Amino acid sequence: MQYSNFSSNKILKRKLSKPYSNRNRTWNKTSYENNTIKKNVGVLATPATLNGNKYQNLLETLSLEHDVKVHEQACTGLVEQIENGKINHPETVTMLQNWLKPMSVNSVDTIVLGCTHYPLISEVIKEIMGANIILIETGTAIAKRLEDLSSLNGHNGNSELKIKVFLYR
Repeated sequence: MQYSNFSSNKILKRKLSKPYSNRNRTWNKTSYENNTIKKNVGVLATPATLNGNKYQNLLETLSLEHDVKVHEQACTGLVEQIENGKINHPETVTMLQNWLKPMSVNSVDTIVLGCTHYPLISEVIKEIMGANIILIETGTAIAKRLEDLSSLNGHNGNSELKIKVFLYR
């Protein structure tokens, strides 16, 4: 697990003046600092997301405003487990137990699910971390932003909406 410590652990801006369309920025609109009592937030994400410039720049930018420690975990292979329907598979559970143990030891009480696949394993995470863990997923924020953008571009919901999707791997 990687621990981020930018500018005296000041991480995660609570509110932004405008919504972002970037997937990596959708999660920062939610109230992380209000959700976490212990000021320890976990981030489960793909290695590409955690190592990406956008994510790193986001952490650095938000570091000036909040006193929250971020505990990052790159979840290599988790997307593949989920896509193969192995949500409750012993191998998946073991992977999650290994990744979540340091978060548990560090009193993480809020976890950002930094991949749109990860809400599918929410129940497994709650079984490992306990029912009181707060899980923040990005799917709802992404859907809301898509709705806002389509409305801004003249779509009123009464006609077909054509969307181009680009996958980067």
